[in-house]
Amino acid sequence: MFISLNLILFIFNSVPKLNQYKVKINQKSEKENIIKSLNNINFKKTNINTNIFVIVLDGMINLDRAEKESIIKSKENVENKLANYGFKYNKNFKSNFSSTYLSIATLLTSNYPVTPNSSKYTNRANFFPNMMSKTNNFFYSLMDKINANFIWIGNYWGPCVPNLYTTCLTDDNKINFYLAKISKMYDDSIFRYFTIYYFKKFPFRDSYELLSNHYDFFKSFKKDNNKKNFIFIHMMKPHPPYDRDKECNKIDAKNYESHVNRKKYYSYNYECALETSLKFSNEFSKINQDNENLFIILGDHGWNFNPKNLEFEENDKNFLKDRLNNVFYAYKSPERCQNLKTPETHVNVMRYILNCIYTTNVNYLDNNQYITRYETHPDYGKVFEFNE
Repeated sequence: MFISLNLILFIFNSVPKLNQYKVKINQKSEKENIIKSLNNINFKKTNINTNIFVIVLDGMINLDRAEKESIIKSKENVENKLANYGFKYNKNFKSNFSSTYLSIATLLTSNYPVTPNSSKYTNRANFFPNMMSKTNNFFYSLMDKINANFIWIGNYWGPCVPNLYTTCLTDDNKINFYLAKISKMYDDSIFRYFTIYYFKKFPFRDSYELLSNHYDFFKSFKKDNNKKNFIFIHMMKPHPPYDRDKECNKIDAKNYESHVNRKKYYSYNYECALETSLKFSNEFSKINQDNENLFIILGDHGWNFNPKNLEFEENDKNFLKDRLNNVFYAYKSPERCQNLKTPETHVNVMRYILNCIYTTNVNYLDNNQYITRYETHPDYGKVFEFNE
């Protein structure tokens, strides 16, 4: 079998990282407090027909920032569109971490995976297999506790990892499914790095395409009337590569990678991602009118470039402030949840969901913010508290 030089170099460069940095969730007592607060609820009899959607739009800035930088024409118009679809907008939402993998880890575990006092954190490549492991965090235990199916719709960067606790609704291509399974079985081995290379080399139909062709989703989605459904969707939009034009038609992203085009094509992908998510939520609600549905659409962090010079500036405090503090959040919740305090960072999103769906009283954590660095940075693997 022919193996390209790029693949050989990719694997070679990955070898020193194979056994580094497992995700370990801090604050064990805090996790126990969450589980303890749920002990008196019979989840098998509570709101059985509930669908919980958490849709992460990667790199989605909030409306104020988007209007200021002419990504959208009018913040008011977008807020009206959200309202027409039954969504409320939270202008105060921020990110706890400057990176995708730790933002999502924080969201799903209701906790801070790492702090400045922690040892070095997980490397990005094997984050998802480690994060979605029952032995490394309590997320699956929580899903079991609340009697919920966990359904994952991923993308080429973070494909769904099939296991006993996860239903994947990502792709029809069986080879993608089995490579993802190998990726999970050997998440600290060379197999993991091969599968990442494969997914990037041949990007498969991801969450955007599955949601925009929502009939494909409904065909794949199999309801279990004895359980709730927790559907986690991670869409790589408006994050690059920018593969949609102004009309949301698919384009060859390579032709638009020049940094001078970033802002314009970010804008196109921004509006396409939001429009697709809203239309999908509307179609799902129509078909599931008898069920209770909770939708949360949010960013993991702000954008990936400084809008002034269109470059990623990891050492620029103003850029990091922009990336952390201007994050999109909108939600559509059942009527009885309207008076609940809306979360202002990722760490309290799951806590809000528990309090909304199960009328629990799980406390919110402080909204701490941390900076992490990419692999090429001298401080990669360390966590720094962000102070404005």
